[in-house]
Amino acid sequence: MSCESCNPGGRHETGGFTTENDFVCERSRIQQLIASGKADVVKTDEWETNFVCGECGQQWHISMPDQAYRGFLKKISNYLACRS
Repeated sequence: MSCESCNPGGRHETGGFTTENDFVCERSRIQQLIASGKADVVKTDEWETNFVCGECGQQWHISMPDQAYRGFLKKISNYLACRS
């Protein structure tokens, strides 16, 4: 389950970013969520970040594109439900 905070319009889960600009816009949106305290980083490295929405508990995984590999944004699980 996701909310308007982490997935506005329910349209952001993707199997691959079609353009570099799509990734840059999505990464910027996620960085704003984290900076505003509406999401927390669970795990990060040079290529990937897992974060959890502070409002609904949905955990997400974003992967950076690299050449032909298009990266992605996917739901992982409901983090709060797993912690109960």
